[in-house]
Amino acid sequence: MYLFVFYHLAERDRYDAIKRMHSRELHVPSQCVLLKSLTDQRTVMSVCHKIALQITCKLGGELWRVKLNVAGTMVVGIDICQNVPKPTQSVAGFCASTNQHCTQYYSTVVFQEANQDKIAAIGTCITAALDRFKQSNGHLPEAVIVYRDGLSDSTANVERDEIHLLYQAFGMVYEPTTTPRLTYITVKKRVHTRIFHTKNSSTSSPSTPSPAYSSPSSLISPLLPSPSSSFPAPSSSSSSPAPSSVSISNPAPGTVVSSHDAPFNFFLVSQSTQQGTIMPGHYLVVHDTSGMSPLHIQQFTYKMCHLYYNWPGTIRVPAPCQYAQKAAFLAGQSIHSQPTHTLADKLYFL
Repeated sequence: MYLFVFYHLAERDRYDAIKRMHSRELHVPSQCVLLKSLTDQRTVMSVCHKIALQITCKLGGELWRVKLNVAGTMVVGIDICQNVPKPTQSVAGFCASTNQHCTQYYSTVVFQEANQDKIAAIGTCITAALDRFKQSNGHLPEAVIVYRDGLSDSTANVERDEIHLLYQAFGMVYEPTTTPRLTYITVKKRVHTRIFHTKNSSTSSPSTPSPAYSSPSSLISPLLPSPSSSFPAPSSSSSSPAPSSVSISNPAPGTVVSSHDAPFNFFLVSQSTQQGTIMPGHYLVVHDTSGMSPLHIQQFTYKMCHLYYNWPGTIRVPAPCQYAQKAAFLAGQSIHSQPTHTLADKLYFL
């Protein structure tokens, strides 16, 4: 069952009441549509197309896939929403893939104290996700990749405690000799670093992207083949080069600035923009027993930015992180409680 709700005025209280009733009492996904968005003949087809895509997702369909080459892997996204009506409360969103294409997800939310970074119930969440993964695939995942968003600065203790809780949960589900490989990566969206692409107008070949800071250990490389990855050939003339201007632009999506310092971390530009300066995401690999190379981790992270079904392009963070954020925001702003478990395997929060 799926319910449509049409209303005239964009009132937040009415929207919240509808979402609470459908998520806690009727146990069905819902679609709220503002009637005035269907009255403009110039945009009505585009609006209907987007509504149809959301309905497909909320009913468990998949809109597209990306070749990931990580069979037997569960990808987890975690985020925390502090913007809730109760100032003493925050909501943690948890979203985990349940199929090999990372297009089906199990989601849940956890209500906890405000300004609390550590998710004490992360073991319960991962246990339920492992059970859903086994139901869908007939076996437990061989590897688990966690993208942890929503952390503030100086959270080494939080990361260590959550990794410990994850291994505790693994010990309750797996045999001692079959513990899955674990990769725990923190995600930071709000960073001050900017990356630019410079091009000498007097040459036909552009230079490589340039970070907004200097670091001798940085390695700059686009994850997708692009002519912007080539250096201009040095001049063979002994005379001084002619004066030329240098243009600065945003780097192409897929550009990475990584560091060889421990722990391994990198900046990833996953989007494109026509205005302003692109903001990269910063990824810190806190714990990794997967055996994946740094390049493989970077490529996999970039591919996961393509799998958010509420936007036709790439997004700034891996899709499970954005799904977790959406689930936490809906629960904190509208539902104000744990949604029914019957919606846990649907993207009802889109």
